[in-house]
Amino acid sequence: MAEQIVSTSASAPLVLGTFNLKKRDELAVLLAPTGITVRTLADFDRVELVDETGDTFTANAELKASGYARALGHWVLADDSGLAVDALAGAPGVISAHFAGLGATDHDNNQLLLE
Repeated sequence: MAEQIVSTSASAPLVLGTFNLKKRDELAVLLAPTGITVRTLADFDRVELVDETGDTFTANAELKASGYARALGHWVLADDSGLAVDALAGAPGVISAHFAGLGATDHDNNQLLLE
């Protein structure tokens, strides 16, 4: 029998698998009529980041949603995004955030993309 790890209470929050408060605020406005409370990872102490080892955006979103749900005991909605440039055979894809290397800024990544 599988261990139940996710709360099913009607008052349980929907947790977004992100620290991005703007995403929380945008979804909270849309869900306000339902009474669903929206939280982010920033609302929890000591959240260990899930490794995004998937080879697609969907795979990474699934890893984050299931990993954070297990860790937090709440439903988690997660996404992953990046650039898929046809002229670069779909690159940079899932490595968009680190296209110019670890610690690269958006400007660094954009410069490399233009080159």
